[in-house]
Formats: sequence, C-alpha cells, structure tokens
Amino acid sequence: AEPILLAWAEEATAEDAVHINNALALCGGEASAKYLAKAAKAVGYTFESTDAYGAYLGLLNGHLMKHAPKAVEKAAKQLMKFDKANVRLAGLDLLVQMHGKETTPLVVKAVADPCHEYRYGAMRLAEAYADDATYAAVAATLPKATNAAKIDVINWLGANHAASQVGAVCTQISNPDVEVAVEAMEAASRIG
Repeated sequence: AEPILLAWAEEATAEDAVHINNALALCGGEASAKYLAKAAKAVGYTFESTDAYGAYLGLLNGHLMKHAPKAVEKAAKQLMKFDKANVRLAGLDLLVQMHGKETTPLVVKAVADPCHEYRYGAMRLAEAYADDATYAAVAATLPKATNAAKIDVINWLGANHAASQVGAVCTQISNPDVEVAVEAMEAASRIG
C-alpha cells in the first residue's frame, strides 16, 4: 500500500493529506519516513491540519521502530538538531526507548541547555530507566550548573525520591540564591 499512498500524497488536498499521512504512519516504511520527515519540516514541526508531524512521530514510534530501528535512530538524531524543545525531546524520547541507560550522557548534557523545557523534559525521559547511577550522573552537574538548571535538577531528584543523592541536594541548602536554597529544602524533605 505504501507506493499507492505516497503517489496519492503528492496530489492530495489539505483535507485528504491528513488521512494519507495517518495511513502512512500506520503501515509505512522508510520511504514514508522520508516523505513525512520532509512534510513535517515544511510545516515547522507543528501540529496542524495535515498532521504531517504527528504522523511522522507516529511512524517512528510505531511501525518503523519495530522494523527499521537504524532508520529511527538516524531520524531521532536529526530531530535533536532542531531549535524547538518539543522536537528535540521527541528525538531524545526515541533514543531513550531504543537505548535506555545508554542515553544518560545525553540527559547529562541536556542539564547544561539554556532551555528549561528541554532540560527538564530530558530528565523526565530518563525516568524510564533511572537508577542510582543515573541520579548520581545528573547530580554531578550541580556544582557547575546555572541556578535555573540547579533548580531543575534538585526538583527532579526530589520528585523521584533519589535517596542516594540527598547529600548533593542538601549541599544546595546553603546556596546564596534563595530560590535554589528553598528548592533544595523542599526536595530534601520529599526525599526524606
């Protein structure tokens, strides 16, 4: 069905494109991924009436991940190169699903990102596999992190009750930035 759907997609109206894109997401292969990637990029990776971006993510997360993981990994790395936090997180999410703990360095790198949504989103994705080693790797960023990043890390450690990192959290109680210190106290109390 893929060649027929792709041929239809080239001539589709906006009303028909949404149905074709969603059909490609359900049964498409690498050719569909190329088409949907181009269509998603053309609409700026936003959710709009043709649902090109949504269909692209659906294809990558579903049918293609099972049958062409190398293509999905390549697409994920491409998504992570864009400026929008939600697009980068979609790419990171694919990598986390595929590689689990091996993505910890990407999560640690995300802590230094200036975008709060990406920084905290990356840590939330790590919850799928997080253990004491993951918590330690993220907590190790605290000394050099910006105050905004410290708040995110401390909040994340507290929300996940990372008992192994209560010491790292408590060191931030004496931080001269009031917001960091307050977050550290709250996180320490959540950890117990």
